[in-house]
Amino acid sequence: MALAARRPPGLLAVINFAGGLRHKGSCTYEPALISTFAGFGARSGVPTLWLYAQNDSLFGPSLVTMMHQAYVQAGSRRLRRRWVCR
Repeated sequence: MALAARRPPGLLAVINFAGGLRHKGSCTYEPALISTFAGFGARSGVPTLWLYAQNDSLFGPSLVTMMHQAYVQAGSRRLRRRWVCR
């Protein structure tokens, strides 16, 4: 997603395969992650395909939904979100 936000010449699309960053400290990382994805969405200009599993232990469905909403609402291209694993 960071690559899509950088918009290098020739980039046609980006695949986000369970993308994110988890902090292993005592602080909550979710708000910062959602904000970061909003920033990526504001700068991205290429289509993205997001792949996350519903049973992902790091990035569950509610967090991914919030990340995706922030990304789209910030101005990225609106794409359909689908869960690929159950």
